[in-house]
Amino acid sequence: MVSFDMKSLLTSIPVDLALTITKERLQRDQNLAELTSDSVYNILRLSEFVLNHNYFKYDGDHYKQIFGCAMGSPISPVLADLVMEEIEETAISTFPYPPKWWFRYVDDSHSCIKKDQVDNFHKHLDSINPNTQFTLELENTNGQGLPLIDTITSRRDTKIQMDVYRKPTHTDRYLDFFSCHPMCHKRSFVNTLLENNIPSTNKVVMDCSEHEASLLLESIYTVNIKPVQFHWLFLRVEEQSTEKVEYLPINMFGLRSKFDRRYWVQDALLLLNCSLYPNNYQNKSGNPGSVSPKVTDQFELFRSFGKDEQEPKLNDISKLCETGNMLDQAFLGKTGWIQFDEEGNRVAASYDIINKFQGNSSSSGEVAWVTVGSASGHRVSFQRSLWMANVRDQKEVLRVVVVEEEPMLMISKEDVSTFGECVLSYPCTKYKQYDNNSEQNEPIKCCCIGYLIDLLKWLEKDLPVLVEMYLVRDGVFGNYNATSKQWDGMIGDLLSNKADMALSTLTITSIRAKYVDFSYPFLHGETKLLTSVTPVSVSLHFGFLAPFDKVLWIVVLVTVNGIFATVWLLERLGRKRIIFAKKETRFSLATCMSYIWSNVVKLELEGNKPQSISARFTTAVFSFSTLIIITTYTAQLAATLVQLDGESPVTGINDPKFQDPPPGFTFTTVRGSTLSLFTISDDPAYKKIGRNMIPHAVKNYNEGLEKLKKG
Repeated sequence: MVSFDMKSLLTSIPVDLALTITKERLQRDQNLAELTSDSVYNILRLSEFVLNHNYFKYDGDHYKQIFGCAMGSPISPVLADLVMEEIEETAISTFPYPPKWWFRYVDDSHSCIKKDQVDNFHKHLDSINPNTQFTLELENTNGQGLPLIDTITSRRDTKIQMDVYRKPTHTDRYLDFFSCHPMCHKRSFVNTLLENNIPSTNKVVMDCSEHEASLLLESIYTVNIKPVQFHWLFLRVEEQSTEKVEYLPINMFGLRSKFDRRYWVQDALLLLNCSLYPNNYQNKSGNPGSVSPKVTDQFELFRSFGKDEQEPKLNDISKLCETGNMLDQAFLGKTGWIQFDEEGNRVAASYDIINKFQGNSSSSGEVAWVTVGSASGHRVSFQRSLWMANVRDQKEVLRVVVVEEEPMLMISKEDVSTFGECVLSYPCTKYKQYDNNSEQNEPIKCCCIGYLIDLLKWLEKDLPVLVEMYLVRDGVFGNYNATSKQWDGMIGDLLSNKADMALSTLTITSIRAKYVDFSYPFLHGETKLLTSVTPVSVSLHFGFLAPFDKVLWIVVLVTVNGIFATVWLLERLGRKRIIFAKKETRFSLATCMSYIWSNVVKLELEGNKPQSISARFTTAVFSFSTLIIITTYTAQLAATLVQLDGESPVTGINDPKFQDPPPGFTFTTVRGSTLSLFTISDDPAYKKIGRNMIPHAVKNYNEGLEKLKKG
């Protein structure tokens, strides 16, 4: 057996050879038209462009690769495999003594060749192309076999045996999770180990603290492993311990004591008595005898446990146990048979096995801990065959992160006792922070409504999943911190795999699209500009005088009275020339006043009118002038009434006030994508506007509206 390995696979493949082989394979492919609409010529042109334009940076200088395929390019492994296939087919078909078998993985091959033809085949393989040279590794003659990648093939009598191979430098260390490798490599590594080494129904036992269990489960989500693929067992003796662990999956198992804690206290006191006063103990198979008065006082104190408000401290008992050997004690107590092994572990403790169970198949089903079995000593029994079920057939839990925003998503009920109260709403979890600097959060059960809830219900009809929805802890959509290179908000939860999907009116930006995938837009919105208005103060009693200035009103009054006097004088002087003037038709002073003011207000009155030509001409000119004044007054009055609603201090986003705000003029927007539209814009004017917004940026729209109302 012999192994061949190509030297520097990717960088040794000539580009011309790779393109020639690619062209031949594409032309021979009869199903190419079904796979792509591009022609062979276009595919080759694109491949040639990619292969001949590879650049890299080293030590501050930029270089262009002039030979071979680039390492890290997506097209390089595909072309390398085609070239290797062409070389091995040519070498095997043209050699007079071909190998008995030939297996290849990328550039590592495993073959069986006659001993006297190994060197000849090696030379023949190198002669196919001067740029593609191979190394040779022979089978070890001392029975250790031929290593290939992570396997080793060896002869066992007349059979060939394969086993796992580890190099001498192997240290059983795998990829460090906190290394700088891409997250996709870490996920692929973990998934490969799981698929190759773990059976279909898996069990994970966590014997750790609550904090360590939370970190473990968070890391499981981070590497994109679904907890539903496993049965989880959390070794904590109290149900309350599991409530302190975050991210607990539905199929989590835990341990709970069968007895009340006061019975454990009583047994501890009896054990103490047997250790300190062995004379009061009859034998190791019977019950303990009389209890010393000193211990009896403590026993009476602990027997009242549950009645007093203050819980007794077990540390007080441990101080009495400093003498004597408890490991030798054995008796029947309130919590069963009490006996210990050499390491101090109790050998026959009894516990109930509890399981985190969801009440029904819907996402609104209440999650509770139910007893599914018992454990006593080394014996474990279940009420039903839970371990035989294939947990991969269960519905997958889809963790959805949302942010509260009206009217898309609103909390209708907060701090409900059970999710069963969310009848016409959707169950969700809100986390209450203890303080601004604390990372601890207290989960609060809530009921949510809104447009996004309707979308989520439609999604549940199409996907066989159980939805766990929660509001993001910091209440933001997602901002990128260039200093720490970290995301917060919903995008931060997506990237850390705390959530599988974010459901919100999240603005699609170029920097966000580099890190997360967006669905097709389901809502298109516009950016509006809200400004505080400057009210126009107008008197309710003299508001009709607002269109004209005071001076203009005085001029109008003086003019009207002057016309009145002029018309009366002209009519009086002209009356002497009228021979047939009658007394009842005389144009008196009162009649002239009524006539002139009726012209001002355009009101037709019955009565005498001026008879002289000069008075009539003056009246006609005055009537035309008042028509112009009244028209102007009406237009000004309408404009004044419109201004009563307020006037905007700006004309639009391109108003110069936004770039160079005057004293007292402040403006802002919501932190996040809206603010980033200005701060990262290519337009210098928009960047300047963004810098002016940053000091006054608000957390949400409601906060901005309140500031706007308060001026």
